[in-house]
Amino acid sequence: MEKIKKIIHKNDKYHIITKIKFDKYFISFSAGEKFYKTDLRTQSLKLANSDYKIKNNYQISPSGYGIHWEDIDEDLSIDGLIKSAEKLFHYRKFTSKKSVLKDKNKKKRHGKNL
Repeated sequence: MEKIKKIIHKNDKYHIITKIKFDKYFISFSAGEKFYKTDLRTQSLKLANSDYKIKNNYQISPSGYGIHWEDIDEDLSIDGLIKSAEKLFHYRKFTSKKSVLKDKNKKKRHGKNL
């Protein structure tokens, strides 16, 4: 069988990136119809420690593959940011469920001891 390859035409973009925002060490953005947020310290300490003026002076690559910061000569791939955001989301989701279960167990034990 032949492998099907996605052909990207000259005018097509790999990712449609919008609504990029920075909050201290975090970057949030929309890619297509999904919203992502991730910790910049896991991607680039240089960018994470930069001030807001530098962070907000970026260019999205014409193809939609990455973001470039001219002032600090830094590039990040959109795929890498998305993967990082998905890992962070799953970790937080898992920990929050775990802590809720711990709280319920403590209440049950406390109630039995009364």
